[in-house]
Amino acid sequence: MSWFLLISILFLGTAQVLADPDPISRGPWSPKSFTITNPAMDSSDQRIFVTVPDLENQHVDVWDPEYWLTDRSFPLISYAHGLNNAAAEDYNTLFDALASWGFVTIAHHACKSGCSDDYTSLWWDPPGFGHYYKQQLLAIDFALDELPGSYGINLDVSGGVGIAGHSMGGQSALFASSYDNITATKVPITAAVFHHAFSHEFPAPQVPFLSFTGEQDFVAPPWMSRSIFNATRGARNTVRSKGHANKVSAGHLENQDWENAGWVGDWYNPLVPQFTAAWFKVHLERKTHEFGVDWEELIYGDGPSAMCSGGNGVMEECDMRDGRMADLVLIDWWESLSEEDKKLLIAGASGALLFVVLVVSLGCCCGRKAKRDGGARGGGGAGAMHRVQMV
Repeated sequence: MSWFLLISILFLGTAQVLADPDPISRGPWSPKSFTITNPAMDSSDQRIFVTVPDLENQHVDVWDPEYWLTDRSFPLISYAHGLNNAAAEDYNTLFDALASWGFVTIAHHACKSGCSDDYTSLWWDPPGFGHYYKQQLLAIDFALDELPGSYGINLDVSGGVGIAGHSMGGQSALFASSYDNITATKVPITAAVFHHAFSHEFPAPQVPFLSFTGEQDFVAPPWMSRSIFNATRGARNTVRSKGHANKVSAGHLENQDWENAGWVGDWYNPLVPQFTAAWFKVHLERKTHEFGVDWEELIYGDGPSAMCSGGNGVMEECDMRDGRMADLVLIDWWESLSEEDKKLLIAGASGALLFVVLVVSLGCCCGRKAKRDGGARGGGGAGAMHRVQMV
């Protein structure tokens, strides 16, 4: 039996230990979906599934005239599917919920079982996914060009674009939001959500991010999410707004409504969409309240609806770091710099790090010498080693 088949069997199980709270009501718009084709995508499948708010079909009464405007614009989220997942079928409920709250979601079909044109692979990962994140970046640029002009979808990218994904798609979103990839698209990536990301590489995201995981996830176990949360490799700045949500009863399919795809199971968590939307409301749109929902409370609050206080059910571990003011100041400052200044700062930081390494190395050498001398004198060695460790 291949390890891929073994994984597909393992990730189907999850146990519900306690009843979860009811999800919040949907937003004012019904969803509308359609498919576009981008010839630049991987040849395995060049379709992109698009879900948008239907401006002509509101499913709740909203008396604010703003929501009836036919020229209203919406922020864009790019979503990457997992291994052997179908972009259109497996995440319908999630995309529909996001559309109801005013998000346009694009989800490419490419690389369902790995990319065909670029078969780059990483150790311990399924083959063909090493550069999978580039498909997500291609989808963003294509949508930015095509949706407003060819389909009349007005996009609000004043705050950047959002990126998200599940399993291998979670790794894709992680890579796309790390290093300099956040500026590789025509509009920069400014917020990210990872649904049970599967990865053995952990670069530091350069944007505010929320990572979902669960104690019943035996495919992408919680240590992967925690490793993302703690990551520092490749950091160009220090992102202070980040979240790690480890739900007791959640398995690998927490964000998938498989009943829509003809499967039967109770592993879907209907609370995932609202917390995903809340993260993007706060960090992409920079809105704390809308549609009568306190989005900020859902993420950073301590009331019964908050992620870490029972709003997402029983949590094994829940860590939300609110650093919005510091993030905004840092992002604005970094973006104000010229490319030359950025290179100089990075070079200077590298030089400073090298200096620290040399100092610590010299200290360790001195410490070893002090230990030998102290031992010969009968007792100074331990104190010398203690001082070196403190340095």
